[in-house]
Amino acid sequence: MGVSGKFLPTCLAKMPSKTAILIFAGILGSLLICTAAPVSFFGENTSLIWRVGGAIQYNDNIFLDATDTESDTIWVFSPGLELNFGQQPSNANLNITYVHDFVTYSDNSRLNRDNPDAKLKGFYRTAKSRINYGFSYKENSQNDVGSNLVGDIARRNIFTMNVDGEWDFSAKSSVSAGYQLHDVTYENPRFHDRDAVSVPVNYYWAVSPKLDMSVGYRFRNTSFARGSEYISQNRGDPFNFRPDYDDQFFNVGVRGEIGAKTTAEIRVGTQKRDFNTPGVSDSDLFSANARVVWVATAKSSLTFLYSRDFNADAFGTSIKSDDFQVAGSTKLSEQVSGFASLRFANDNYNGGRSDDGLFGQVGVTLIPNSYSTITLAYVIYNNDSNFAPADFDNNVINISGTLRY
Repeated sequence: MGVSGKFLPTCLAKMPSKTAILIFAGILGSLLICTAAPVSFFGENTSLIWRVGGAIQYNDNIFLDATDTESDTIWVFSPGLELNFGQQPSNANLNITYVHDFVTYSDNSRLNRDNPDAKLKGFYRTAKSRINYGFSYKENSQNDVGSNLVGDIARRNIFTMNVDGEWDFSAKSSVSAGYQLHDVTYENPRFHDRDAVSVPVNYYWAVSPKLDMSVGYRFRNTSFARGSEYISQNRGDPFNFRPDYDDQFFNVGVRGEIGAKTTAEIRVGTQKRDFNTPGVSDSDLFSANARVVWVATAKSSLTFLYSRDFNADAFGTSIKSDDFQVAGSTKLSEQVSGFASLRFANDNYNGGRSDDGLFGQVGVTLIPNSYSTITLAYVIYNNDSNFAPADFDNNVINISGTLRY
């Protein structure tokens, strides 16, 4: 008789903590000494990789509650596979990854779930064009500042799709265009399903061999499904509403090398949000989107991200967001790397709510051989809000391992 995928993590949750810890330590220990079978090759340009992952996590506020915090130990078992068509160097590549997470809570077994995570991505290149494409589907079960349930977990299915390409006009100029879809479907009827469709277009011209200037335009529509509650940006007349926004972003930018060991892609400009609601005026925003990478040494690098943009939460409320992130990694030895990141976010909601969020993590990764990885990380999540239910602190300790064979 076979054993179902849900049976194993459920049994782990019922074991005495010392026994469970010893079993998990044994799994990680096996990764250290494992000399797994080579990757399965079906041909010169095709490979199949089997993956087995596991994690144990201590979370001191699993519901992200402001007052009644509840902690738990969470076990994750993650089998999966990865299929590659087209090995480097190649003009075309297709990568398909599927992982299934079986998640078990030690004290809150009603929250146990299994979540599929599927991704497809690829590219096609010619002498004068580059096309990238991809899609992903993930079932996510966790609270956040925009979708938070009291004493329960917000479950949602997230589907994304993107196609973008760039074509050379001449030796010094090119044009790019794309289509991006982000669709979120919630299981809880309190929240409004939404999808965002973006169409960016950019023109680039080279001002030096390693630096391009650009002018661009992006149209984005964010729409919400009508649920049990009205979505209204017009507080004075709740019956005049249309649950969608149109955003138009006109920008100029640069990409390429901006300094010694530093590359960047930066866009700044003006953005307008049309609420498509009678009686509600358009909103203007000075917007920016930047990614800067500094390769400090051959073993260390820093990445800086900044975004100033419109957003929306699970109730359809419009948000003006500023988001700054810095992340770094360094190679401590041939087998050990360290990493750290810090993110600050300021969100101002229509209606007066204001949030200041802090998300940080620090950890180390051990790679005992080419087939296995072990990671230890500490995560902090803090949200300071004038909306009392969204004001919380959260700390997480996570140990995870992955075996590829």
